[in-house]
Amino acid sequence: MTALTSNRESAQGKEAGDAKISVVIPVYNVEPYLRRCLESLRKQTFREFDAVLVDDGSTDAGGKICDEFAARDKRFHVIHTTNNGPSAARNRGMEWALTCSRSEALAFIDSDDWIATDYLDALWEGLARGRKEGCSCCCIMFMREEFSQDTPKQSGNYGWKRVSAEDYWVIPDALPDSPCAKLFDKALFADPRMRFPRGKWYEDTFLVYRLVFKTDIIFSSRKLYGYTSREGSTTHSSDFRRLYDYVAALTEQEAFFEEKGKRKALRLTRERLAVVIRPLVRNCHDEGLRGRLRSLLRELRPDFLGKIQNKRVASLYREAWPVRYALFGHLPFVKRSVKLVNWIFK
Repeated sequence: MTALTSNRESAQGKEAGDAKISVVIPVYNVEPYLRRCLESLRKQTFREFDAVLVDDGSTDAGGKICDEFAARDKRFHVIHTTNNGPSAARNRGMEWALTCSRSEALAFIDSDDWIATDYLDALWEGLARGRKEGCSCCCIMFMREEFSQDTPKQSGNYGWKRVSAEDYWVIPDALPDSPCAKLFDKALFADPRMRFPRGKWYEDTFLVYRLVFKTDIIFSSRKLYGYTSREGSTTHSSDFRRLYDYVAALTEQEAFFEEKGKRKALRLTRERLAVVIRPLVRNCHDEGLRGRLRSLLRELRPDFLGKIQNKRVASLYREAWPVRYALFGHLPFVKRSVKLVNWIFK
């Protein structure tokens, strides 16, 4: 059966009023989390925003929930499309923000996450300061634990500081690959190449580093973005093709950082590669790709093994548990090995 080739856009998504920030939210089968996400955005102390909700062919009630919020709040706009994946959904939302909104900056929120009430206030303050110093991106930290959505606004108390993109990139637990917990000047997206690659998993890893490394950034260590780790998300997938895309994205990062002389970022990327490549080699049936992975692993392995006590590496290893389990956690003899390695990384 041939899929529909045309998109159906709701009437709310055709026009946008005055806004300083456009928020892009891709939506696909996240009904249990969606109201929390959209309600946290609706309650923002910063009022001058518009939001485009891209329903990527949800088979649950997600599309109806989006329409409900758009009917209640004129700042919310909905685009309904057939399912094309997260890259296409984000790109569709970006195009709407770039062509239909008069906003100055672009933010991304994942539809299973949520934000503190002063989140957009903080980001707008950071970007405003950054622009005076020639920066086009500001970043804030993620919060993995539950926090109150009624966090009072504390304008002027965010501790913004200018840092190099590389210094930000290597901050533990910053999740720098994600487009979330960041605010981008829309001018960054004037180049049509600055889009999420269609048909790729880990699309963030392919794009965000190119945006962040355009200039220095303005950074705050405040944790105002609530990150949800759930079954069914990309990081919990056992699909090897997705993991190959992750390696491909990190390999592109590696080449970029090496060319730009970003040694700290290069080292971190190689550490991340070392965490995932070895099990991929064992399960790869493409001889050409297997040879490339083996060669890369030989290059990375001495440096990686020499840093077992490095806290950043240990943190990365612990965070990669979905990948380890999906690849080989079900094998009895490997379970014992994993227990031993987990003990080493305590």
